[in-house]
Amino acid sequence: MSFLRDTARQFQKRRCNILTEKQFDTVLAPVMDLIEVYQQSIINDIAKRISKMGMSSASAWQAKRLNESGALFEDILKQLSVLTGKSEAVLSTAFEQAGATSIKYDDAIYRAAGLNPVPLNLSPAMLRVLDAGIRKTNN
Repeated sequence: MSFLRDTARQFQKRRCNILTEKQFDTVLAPVMDLIEVYQQSIINDIAKRISKMGMSSASAWQAKRLNESGALFEDILKQLSVLTGKSEAVLSTAFEQAGATSIKYDDAIYRAAGLNPVPLNLSPAMLRVLDAGIRKTNN
């Protein structure tokens, strides 16, 4: 709380104005439009890639980045289902398989570098990441 009070005092001392709700909306609207265009272009790219070549690690990577940018995985699946004609269940399974394949390749790279990666099911950190991803996409 003291941080917030100190920050508020600094604003008052500098006579800094805080944006009004209307000003904030005016500034935010174009940014949100850009994010929407970005997300839709990635979904379109994933759909083209899936339609032409099937699921790939690149598609899975794009979907992961899209999800990290704020898009819900369920929404991604719905849009891809419409664009590709594949069911959401088929797409979800394909993403899981692509992720597992990608991890296998990563594992081989780590071993070639002399490292000994822990299997995913034994890694507490990875299990937390997977659990967080599952909770995020199911909400």
